[in-house]
Amino acid sequence: MLRYTLNRVLLMIPTLIGVMIIVFLLLYVAPGDPVQDMVGERADAETIARLRKELLYEITRGSGKPSANPQLVTPRRLKRSAPVSLPIQILFSASSVIAGWPRHWTFSIA
Repeated sequence: MLRYTLNRVLLMIPTLIGVMIIVFLLLYVAPGDPVQDMVGERADAETIARLRKELLYEITRGSGKPSANPQLVTPRRLKRSAPVSLPIQILFSASSVIAGWPRHWTFSIA
């Protein structure tokens, strides 16, 4: 049983790497501009620039300035939200494990 579980956990690693590569290729290598697709062909440059700023496409990295964008994740925001979000994450993770527990495992353990 331990060998089977360890095998399944180790097989998750190449699966996750493969999913990350596919998502990267779809988002960054595929031609096209997502902002341009959202606004259409008739949009002016001001609308495109505003939407890119809203979607965090034009963030200056390493400027050292705090962001006014509430959607940007910062260590301070993580520290503030962790006491609420961490127990919720643990609760839902545990419930998904219990809900997905195969019945044949339960009978073989008992």
